[in-house]
Amino acid sequence: MESLIKKRTFSIKRKAVLNNEKKSSRKRGTQHTTDILKDIINVEKEKIPYSEIISDLNEVFGKKYKDKTEETRKAIRRWWKQGFRLEDFKTVHRIKLKKWKGTEWEKYLRPSTLYGPKFEEYLNESPDREPEEEHDGLPPMQP
Repeated sequence: MESLIKKRTFSIKRKAVLNNEKKSSRKRGTQHTTDILKDIINVEKEKIPYSEIISDLNEVFGKKYKDKTEETRKAIRRWWKQGFRLEDFKTVHRIKLKKWKGTEWEKYLRPSTLYGPKFEEYLNESPDREPEEEHDGLPPMQP
């Protein structure tokens, strides 16, 4: 019972804080907030080219992934909402192909890996193939 009261009290305080923030932002002007909301709405209205993204992946890797898979769509949508576009996905496909083709990492050339949490890191990698590293993360020793 006591924890329920604490939760309700916290909820009431949270609402009061949010209401105060809304009031103070109205006083300062809401242009910035309005601009952010417009950007969000525009991204939501923009059609995400799932088919083109997956077609490119399949063409580059020689695979047969489907563009209707919900997990794949969810991952693409997450990055799309953050401002990444078709060219970014294509760039990641090509960079990872160059780096992982013919290595033990080739099996990870798939949507769940490429569009996962490291997508932006993959996008910003150099397209040149780096020397393979040991499993402990250190470069191979020179003879």
